[in-house]
Amino acid sequence: MLLDFEQAAARFGHIDGTVVGMRLRYPASIEVDIRFYPWWEHPRYRDAITRGASWGFVETDGVMRTATLIGTELEILHLCGLSATDVAFSESCPRLWKTDTDRGDILVNTDVDLARLADALGERMGRSPGTPADVLAFVAEAAGGVLRAPRVIGSFPRQLHPLVLGALADIGVEVYAQEEYWEPRGRRLLAEFDDSWFIARDIWFDVPEFDHPPEVYVGA
Repeated sequence: MLLDFEQAAARFGHIDGTVVGMRLRYPASIEVDIRFYPWWEHPRYRDAITRGASWGFVETDGVMRTATLIGTELEILHLCGLSATDVAFSESCPRLWKTDTDRGDILVNTDVDLARLADALGERMGRSPGTPADVLAFVAEAAGGVLRAPRVIGSFPRQLHPLVLGALADIGVEVYAQEEYWEPRGRRLLAEFDDSWFIARDIWFDVPEFDHPPEVYVGA
């Protein structure tokens, strides 16, 4: 079953997997083979969780299968080991921000108190990935914690512009030039498996059907 980015992100996280193969294909795509067993989808496990009962699994080698993580229009690849205990997918996070070269300046006509800006960013970010500190890393240094206007306060990745502009408006900062004429582009997506990761324009996860025999489960 070929899962798209959103489906893969919703279904997979802690998978206890291992990378067993990898291929780079012309002109710019990657395929990563990950072998694992989705124990959290076993019907008896789900039932035990619902009942608050104890649960466990015996050897699952016989029911493991290989799924293929696919990235097209590959932009960045970082490999560090063959473990895939956890997989994660994101379309907006600090790693994507730091590696985005598509940036634009934000200019202000009002002094900016960085402590107040950090609070406003925190309110807007909520439970989203990253922290105000990750965003403020793109802001110029300020003596006494205040950026004196008029000035460019920083050059921000495309994804952060709406967030920063909104936070500045929340604290009453007048923005001198907030329109950026971005060139159209597709999404930048991140797939991580432990310490390895890649960024691509689209990501898919080709996942086989898994069997859930009763003998691999032990528990109440």
